[in-house]
Amino acid sequence: MIHNAHKTRTYSYVMLGFASFFMGVSLSNTASAKNNAPFVQEGTASWYGGKFHGRKTASGERFNTYALTAAHRTLPMNTRLRVTNLSNGKSVIVRVNDRGPYVGKRVIDLSYSAANELGFVKRGVTKVRLERLHTKKVETKPTETFAVVEAPQDPAINQAVEQSTQKIDPLLYIPDPEVPASDKAI
Repeated sequence: MIHNAHKTRTYSYVMLGFASFFMGVSLSNTASAKNNAPFVQEGTASWYGGKFHGRKTASGERFNTYALTAAHRTLPMNTRLRVTNLSNGKSVIVRVNDRGPYVGKRVIDLSYSAANELGFVKRGVTKVRLERLHTKKVETKPTETFAVVEAPQDPAINQAVEQSTQKIDPLLYIPDPEVPASDKAI
């Protein structure tokens, strides 16, 4: 049974490759979230819900038609996008958690709630602009970490404790050049 499931999974990936080839979509142009390159795309959006509610998405989480999520063919999972309906100017921020759409030349499938906020639920499809939102990395200053250890006054044990602390996280152990090693507390 597991062997059969593996074949099915492999077959679906192969078919995805052929479908993208015939639809003129390149899956190799995956926009990476790491390079922080701008990503803007325009095209047709559709929405999905109903029978898909509760099923697993490509990210492994359960699909919730009432969450602001989307399916995109190539963007990394958890990418946040601003989706703007070009016919009425409404926009919504969604998170990519699934793959698709696989119908026509649509660029994104939105959850029911996202489509409702954009105002195209009854129509079913609309022209949209996708813009990736960037998150800024916040750099923090290293904090001092103290460990209280009760150990016999054996120099070999003290040295072993100090070495094991350095192996765990060398960034936490920053020697102070002004304090002699004999005056440091463990």
